[in-house]
Amino acid sequence: MKKLFVFIFIFHLITSHFAISYINSKTDSIKTDQNQNRQRIKKRIKTESFNKFSSLNKTGGIQNNKVKKDSIKRTETLSAKKHTSVNISRVWNAGKNISITFDGGANASSARQILKILKRNNIKTTFFLSGLFINKYRALTRKIVEDGHEVGNHTFTHPHLTTFSLNRKPILKPGLTYNKLKIELDKTAQLFKDITGRDMSPFWRAPYGEINGVILKWASQAGYQHIAWTYNRKTRKSMDSLDWVSDRRSPLYRSAEEIKKRLTSFIDDNNSANGGIVLMHLGTDRKRDIVHEKLDEIINSFIAEGYEIVTVSQLIKMAKKT
Repeated sequence: MKKLFVFIFIFHLITSHFAISYINSKTDSIKTDQNQNRQRIKKRIKTESFNKFSSLNKTGGIQNNKVKKDSIKRTETLSAKKHTSVNISRVWNAGKNISITFDGGANASSARQILKILKRNNIKTTFFLSGLFINKYRALTRKIVEDGHEVGNHTFTHPHLTTFSLNRKPILKPGLTYNKLKIELDKTAQLFKDITGRDMSPFWRAPYGEINGVILKWASQAGYQHIAWTYNRKTRKSMDSLDWVSDRRSPLYRSAEEIKKRLTSFIDDNNSANGGIVLMHLGTDRKRDIVHEKLDEIINSFIAEGYEIVTVSQLIKMAKKT
């Protein structure tokens, strides 16, 4: 009887061990399957998100979005035949036409000289003004309109919209919402109308060029189409003049002559300047070697090669005709 009891006890231990081992193995298998499923789900979500954004690129005329090395968040050769694109940095099929655009954030140190140069050359182009600029320089804002220039939106307070200046990533700035962005844009448009009696063009340019897919979508829903500037990924040449860099110690600093060469380098046998959009500014902290002093030469260089300098809306209309 004692032997039988010992046998039963040993048999119980053995079967219990195998049962526990089997349960552990099944548990491990289930965990492995769950982890694999999680990975597959994450991969599918990532792929679907990418495909969704890619389809937006195709339907909106956007070819690609890039973070440039030599500036805050910048957008690469975008846009084209479809004028409904949420973001435009070049208008293809516009022929030998370009737009030299000017941003007015809060500084207008070069504005009146720039207006004189444009008027002397009989040029009408596009300005992007912030609400702060409009409120501070009311007479100047009216002068821009009186001279026949197109005016787009540059937000009201000229805020950072992403975390790019902090971590080099175009992540939505904490606290930014659709309503806050819309208020920035609508408040500026209303102030502009109150002062000039005119409606702003339905274009906007993000402060510091900070954009991402969400910001572009929000602005588009609010009725604004983003206008960036031309960047050629293959040659790494940009129509961002870098006139906003005033610190001579900065690796981004360019002299006025270097900026002229930077922009006119797009004039080549490949028609690289066609439909291009140039970025310049109405103000600078530079005390000497001011970029607008080369504006006449820049304009004449393009005109001499058969280019016409027009507004952004004219560029878009030209693409629609082709």
